[in-house]
Amino acid sequence: SHIKDGIFYLLTVSLSDGSMTETPIEEMYSPIIQMPSCTDGQIVYASRTSDNACQVCIYDPAGDQTTSFDLPIDSIYPVLPPIYIPESDLIYYADQETDFILYPATQDIITPALPDTWEDTIYVAADPLGDRISITDGNIILLLNKDGTVSATIPSPGVAPIGLSFYDEDHDGHSDILLVPYNNGSLYRYTIDQGTFIGKSDISLYRNNTDYTSFEYDF
Repeated sequence: SHIKDGIFYLLTVSLSDGSMTETPIEEMYSPIIQMPSCTDGQIVYASRTSDNACQVCIYDPAGDQTTSFDLPIDSIYPVLPPIYIPESDLIYYADQETDFILYPATQDIITPALPDTWEDTIYVAADPLGDRISITDGNIILLLNKDGTVSATIPSPGVAPIGLSFYDEDHDGHSDILLVPYNNGSLYRYTIDQGTFIGKSDISLYRNNTDYTSFEYDF
């Protein structure tokens, strides 16, 4: 996807002959700092309408259908691209003013109960097997219920988290551990019910790394 002449386009490239097709998605009425994200074939982006409404939209290219959420804010300054989490059918949007949890199926807009000291959200993860969301601003980690209430607060151990992931330790279909790698090369484990520290391990990681970390389990 890209923006050209004030129009947000989806660019489709044929794998057989390399031909490209531009499909206009929406007219952009103000520049957006963060570009869209694409997950599971769904494109999610922040936008401002012609009447200055602040929106987050999810576009389904297969059905050429857009679902829009009018946010209760006066200006739109995303600190992350809006994130679609298909397992939970929700969108997490982090703005400079506040964060939102958006549900495409019901059109519900939830404002998480962030603490007053919260800085910009930098990482988001949703439990694919349960009903919790984890976010961090680099200083503390919050475990949220899907109604936006805080179920647990985890202070960082003096180093910065570089990712979040839920893990089903006993393979019973329910996540029970939050995994958090930190930029000093350690991996911490916390319970997801109360955020209680379980233990930590050393992992292969460049010290003071700040890039996002992804997880693949083989056990």
